[in-house]
Parts: sequence; C-alpha cells; structure tokens
Amino acid sequence: MIYQNYGKFLYAPNTKVVVAHVNHKSLQLDEANIALYGYSLIDILLSESEIKFNPENNQIILSRLFTSNPHNDATRLIGNIAEVLVTKFCKQYPEVNRILGMYARNAVKLSDSLDNYIAVATGSQQTRYNYSMYYSPNDTQKDIIWLHKDNLEHQLLCIGSTSQSGKPAGLQVKTSHDYQYVLSSIKKYHYPILYFDLNNDWSFLYRALDKSDNLSKLIPHDDITHEIKIILIQYFNLLLPVFSGEYSLQYLIDMSKYEGYIDILKGLELSDLSHEKKL
Repeated sequence: MIYQNYGKFLYAPNTKVVVAHVNHKSLQLDEANIALYGYSLIDILLSESEIKFNPENNQIILSRLFTSNPHNDATRLIGNIAEVLVTKFCKQYPEVNRILGMYARNAVKLSDSLDNYIAVATGSQQTRYNYSMYYSPNDTQKDIIWLHKDNLEHQLLCIGSTSQSGKPAGLQVKTSHDYQYVLSSIKKYHYPILYFDLNNDWSFLYRALDKSDNLSKLIPHDDITHEIKIILIQYFNLLLPVFSGEYSLQYLIDMSKYEGYIDILKGLELSDLSHEKKL
C-alpha cells in the first residue's frame, strides 16, 4: 500500500522507519525513536504555536497549562495534532483526500473532483493565518472541512446540497484511549467521525454502535487511519514524559536534531518580548 511510505513525507531525512511497540507502562525512549518521530512532531508543535520561550530559565517549553494528570494533558494535545495530521495526509496524498472527502460529503463513490479541494482543520493556527474566515476552534461539529483551491469562498458540500442552501462537508476527529468517551458523545455529532483509537479499541466502539442508528457516523478503520494512528501513538509516547516532567521539551528538540533550532529560539524570544511590550 502507498500509505506505508508516509515516512518519506513526515520524518527527518535519512531516518529508518521503524514502528516501535507501544507500552504505556514504560516511557523509556531511545535516540532512534526520538529521531524518527520527534522531528515531525516539533514541526507541528511550532506551526500550531504550541511552543513558547521561557525567559526565566532560557528554555523552550510547551505553551499549554499542565494539570495533575499528564496522561490527559498529552491526550488533549494529541487530539489537536490529529486534526493537523489528517490535513497533512490529505494535502500530500490525493487518494487520502478523495477517500476522506467522500465520507465528509456522505458520498458512496470516490471522485477525482476532490482533487480540486484542500482539507483544512478549523481549529488549526495555520487556518487562522491562511484561511481566517474558516478558523473556528470552538466548532463542535466540523474539525475538518474542504475548500476549493481556486475559490476559497466555496466549500465542498454534502451530496444533495446546492450552493444556495447546502450543508458543508466535514469530519469530526476524535482521539482517545477509551472508546467509551466517544460512545457517550457520538449522538450529538451530525458529521461522520474519524476515531483514532490510541488503545486499539476501535472494534469495541464499532460493536457498541452495531445495532444503533449512529453506526453510519463512524468512518471505517482502514490503512489510512491505521497509519495515522501509529504516528499519533508515537507522538503521545514522546509527549507524555514531557508533561510528566521526565524530560524537557528542550531535550526532545535537541535529540530530534531539529534544523534551525537557534533561529526558532530567537524567534520565540522576540515574540514573547513583543507580547510583553503590548501588555
């Protein structure tokens, strides 16, 4: 399958793609695993403004508030990252864009007309910068939408809709270690749900919905979702030790051998200084 080659797109050059075994009880990470997944993770964190500079200790840190539950903290961040990662896959691979776009518009057949549309995450900072009119981090229904490449005012619509009175196509993205969390809220969603089961419990959710009207909302678990899930699990395994204080974000960046690190540091420092002046 072509999806097995996503590493060429996501990971740092000249790294060997190895899928590590997931064990939430052991957070020991070797240099190879950090190099494999750390580079692309830092890229996303930077693009989404999830990193800031702390002038008190001259360190780069996560901009999020830490609670007493590192597991939940890391899971929430992975949920945001999942939306961004889905759009990256759609932009890089037309096949993925067509398949997920098909579900988003309630179609039953693939169409190359989706090649004219780009996937956008409504809560992403990149959407805020590039497509501000569609930036809606509090949208409770659509995490992913599709915009026409040549006319950004035109959204992909669901089957049967018209430009005068149409329902925009969209997907709701859920990421969790417990399918019960998705099950308890699935009734309130009007759009298809793309569920990334970080604890390998997608089939449990499917069976729980098997005899209900909500089954049609759940997007089938296939090669695409499996590949994305693998990456999200590895991202979680990198972030959890940061939230728990086992190692710093600075260490993760250093070990990832992220290019342009000095420029990043200067940029974040200047950004924080500019913010302080406005205050």
